[in-house]
Amino acid sequence: MDNISKFNSLLEVDNLSKSYSRNVAVDNVNFVLNSGEIISILGSNGAGKTSLINVLAGVSKKDSGCVKYKGVNFDKLGQNARKSIGFLMHDSMLYHGLTSFENLQFYGRIFGMTRINDRINEVVEIMGVQEFKDVQISKMSHGQRKRFSIARAILMDPEVLLFDEPETGLDSEGVIRLQTVISRMRDKSIGASLIATHNLDFAFSISDKIMVLSKGRLVGINSVHSTSPEHLKEIYSDVLPQGLGNA
Repeated sequence: MDNISKFNSLLEVDNLSKSYSRNVAVDNVNFVLNSGEIISILGSNGAGKTSLINVLAGVSKKDSGCVKYKGVNFDKLGQNARKSIGFLMHDSMLYHGLTSFENLQFYGRIFGMTRINDRINEVVEIMGVQEFKDVQISKMSHGQRKRFSIARAILMDPEVLLFDEPETGLDSEGVIRLQTVISRMRDKSIGASLIATHNLDFAFSISDKIMVLSKGRLVGINSVHSTSPEHLKEIYSDVLPQGLGNA
């Protein structure tokens, strides 16, 4: 979308920092994620992408800085507001001894969801895994588990998606379904997505902006409407020595 400035902010990140022992993972990062906007985060291994997503999802605690959701400090959000933020990590967050349907029922009940079974049927259809919903997670392939992880992330119909390398492990059909999920967030106009990835081509195909991290620091944000993948590769060849192509 060309007129990025017209969006209302959903997430505001102000001087966010996170360290592990003496290793700085996120270093005074500032940006805004607006309604109807998709931002992809690029960076080599160790750049801070996963750490940033984990802090924004509430999985890890920040050291300093501020994160606001709809203008409210994230630290003050109750559970009802937090269910509006769906996230996907490297860990599937699915219980391997349960079926996928049982897993999704469990998460729906945690948040007091109504019409749980109907919504489960909707999200498994979106991800094309209806035939596996009664299969134990432990008996699924990595790609099947990844699709159900995405189904879990969108179960509550969130306003914000925080995805860490969501395309890895998916076949071509799975990637297309993932792109549809992300695009629908934009189409709703009130939703937004922040996606960490190594894959520039994937990022360029779905994003409004591409944000680049290097050693925990934000080194650039570019609109995909004013540049090309080739130009981005040239600009960031020094800070992204790996992972610019298809990962």
